[in-house]
Amino acid sequence: MSIFNRNKENIQQQENIQPQIQNSPESVQDYPTPRPEIKQEDFVDMSDPNTNPGSASEVASTPQEKGESYFDWGLNMPIDNVYKYMETNWENEGRKDAIENPDISHMQSKVEIIKQGLKRRFDLTSLKYNKMIRGYNAQIVQLSTFGLTGAMRELESHIETCQEHLEKLKELEQKYQNNDSTLASMVASYERGFANGVALRTRSEIENNNR
Repeated sequence: MSIFNRNKENIQQQENIQPQIQNSPESVQDYPTPRPEIKQEDFVDMSDPNTNPGSASEVASTPQEKGESYFDWGLNMPIDNVYKYMETNWENEGRKDAIENPDISHMQSKVEIIKQGLKRRFDLTSLKYNKMIRGYNAQIVQLSTFGLTGAMRELESHIETCQEHLEKLKELEQKYQNNDSTLASMVASYERGFANGVALRTRSEIENNNR
C-alpha cells in the first residue's frame, strides 16, 4: 500500500470518530459550565439614595412633614416638645372645635385638656432629661477607666446642657402654676377661636335658613 493510500485511510477514520466524540455525553462533562457574569451591582448598591423607595427624602423632606417634635430653629432636644406645644395655633383649634360642637361645655373640657397636656409635657420632658444625665454619668465612669478625658469632657458638656434645660422647665412650670400671662395666652387664644367658630356656625345656619 502506498503512503498516500495509508494517509487517506487515517483521515477517513478520524472523520468517523470525531462525530462520536462530539455526541458523547462524557465529552460534555469534561468541560466546566460557563459561570454567570459577576457585576458590581450584585455587591454594591448603585441606586440613588435620594430616590430609593422608603428613603427619608421620598417620605418627607422637612421636620414638619416627618412629624418630628422640633422646629427648624429648635435644638433637637426634648425641651422642643414643650415649646412646640405652646406654639400651637390654639385659636385655629378653637375655631374648628366650635364649628363641630358649639356647646360651651365642650370648650371648657378642651381648655382643661390643653392645660393637662402642657403639664404632662413638663413631667415627661423632665424624666427624659434625668434619664439622659444618668446615662452620661455611666458613660463617664467607663471612660475614666481608660483615661479618655476628651470624651469625658464632651459628655460633661452634654450634662450641663441637660441641667440648663431642666432649670428652664422648672421656670416654665412655675409660670404655669401661677397662671402667668405667657402660658395663659394659650387658653385665651383657644377661647377666642372658639367664639369666632360659634359666630361662623351661627351665621352659616342663618344663611341656610334664609334660602
